[in-house]
Amino acid sequence: MATTEKAGSLTQKSVSATFKDGKLSGTKLPVADGAQANFAIVLAKEGKGLSLVVVDLDGAGVERHALKAMDPTRPQAKLRFNDAPATRPETGQLRLDRNLVVISVLSGGREKGPSFSYSPSRDGFLRSCG
Repeated sequence: MATTEKAGSLTQKSVSATFKDGKLSGTKLPVADGAQANFAIVLAKEGKGLSLVVVDLDGAGVERHALKAMDPTRPQAKLRFNDAPATRPETGQLRLDRNLVVISVLSGGREKGPSFSYSPSRDGFLRSCG
């Protein structure tokens, strides 16, 4: 998930990455696991609003640069997009993609296993994690 571009609060005005005619341009940093991920869900300006778009990080128009991180278990990256092909998925597809990202994070990158089975039974901040 690539949303931030600089230090400070994330607001509509702080987003400068753009999505137009199926192309994504701009920079996102820091992006957790951005150097290892295959795809990213990116927050970008589209028209007068914001959209979440999916981009293949191994595709054309994408540059990745590793950043130093305080937590070595969650490497950070700077992602630069230069007219990179991207898509704005249908609502159901985006929901599925989001769930796959969350499941992957909770399970350490494995879709099934002890972490995946355990996390739905956990509570955090007085709410169920599952």
